[in-house]
Amino acid sequence: MKRISVFIAACVFAASLLTLTACRAGGGYYDAEYFLMDSYMTVRLSRDGMTEDNLSQLSSQTAKLVKDIESEISAERGESDTCRFNSSESGISDAGEDFRAVLSASLSAAEKTKGAYDPTLYGLIRLWNV
Repeated sequence: MKRISVFIAACVFAASLLTLTACRAGGGYYDAEYFLMDSYMTVRLSRDGMTEDNLSQLSSQTAKLVKDIESEISAERGESDTCRFNSSESGISDAGEDFRAVLSASLSAAEKTKGAYDPTLYGLIRLWNV
């Protein structure tokens, strides 16, 4: 009987710990919605220890970062590195860091999937209007 009581007490203690660690006082999230990269995006930040001004500023900085990356790698913006690369016969030497990272990851994915992922299909997809 004593073993059962100890076991039940241990279970109650464990359940209490799980319950207490899963809840955070003053928690919740700050959500900000943006239209970026031709998609609706939500930036979700934890409110813990943050003021509304901090959350708003951090959310705006995140959106700006996504906009900056989009301007560099978008296949739809004529001045982007991606468009310049796609229209060049020999590549571009002054590509930005984000473009180089995405290109490297794309080529790596193509290699690892043995061509199942093909980053060169964009022109064909646009031609076929798919």
